[in-house]
Amino acid sequence: KQKTFPRYKHQEDNSNSLSNNIVRSVFIDSNGTLWIGTDEGLNKFDSKTETFTRLQHQADNPHSLSHNKVRSIFEDSSGSLWIGTEEGLNKFNRKLENFTRYQHQEDNSNSLSNNFVWSIFEDSGGNLWIGTYGGGINKFDTKQEKFICYQRQTDNPHSLSNNIVFSIFEDSVGILWIGTREELNKFDSKTETFTRYQHQADKPHSLSNNFIWSIFEDFAGILWIGTNSGLNKFDRKTEKFSCFHHQ
Repeated sequence: KQKTFPRYKHQEDNSNSLSNNIVRSVFIDSNGTLWIGTDEGLNKFDSKTETFTRLQHQADNPHSLSHNKVRSIFEDSSGSLWIGTEEGLNKFNRKLENFTRYQHQEDNSNSLSNNFVWSIFEDSGGNLWIGTYGGGINKFDTKQEKFICYQRQTDNPHSLSNNIVFSIFEDSVGILWIGTREELNKFDSKTETFTRYQHQADKPHSLSNNFIWSIFEDFAGILWIGTNSGLNKFDRKTEKFSCFHHQ
């Protein structure tokens, strides 16, 4: 029997349809609710009625979404929903259905380093990590509501390799890995330094490409790295990469 796939598209005359056809992020929360981030706001999907509720930026409402271009959606261990947009980080209040915005402030070094939020991740210690497009990575203390920023320092090879952060992942032994536009980074939380892994043309077992899109660990503890040129399997004992390309 042939399977069919329902399509959900934006409809100009239907306010309960998807707000926009450009879908940037999809997330299922702990309640089983599906959230969709688009270029025209956040959408909450009702699976029973197959309709969408739109949560969008409103110029006259400081408790609305900070920007309609939604890049990332994440739920932390306390059940709070975080939304990364091209103009700041947002915390969603489910009861009031409104947002608290966190944005960069020129006169505040403990504010978000950059408003273009690409990635969000929570580590095993309950720290929220915010990857930005141009401002490096931020560790967010949710209790004190302070951001600590880590950025590339041209004279420091143990700093973050690039300030554009696409992916953040913590492995089974508690090591944080950060994928940037230039190189893979391993973060040492004790020394607060980064070890960089990069492509080297003369080394066949180096990373296949420095543009890192995604990071994942499988059940066997193997780390997989998605790049702009192939998939990499990382052996942490030998610190060698095996690459898989399209043929």
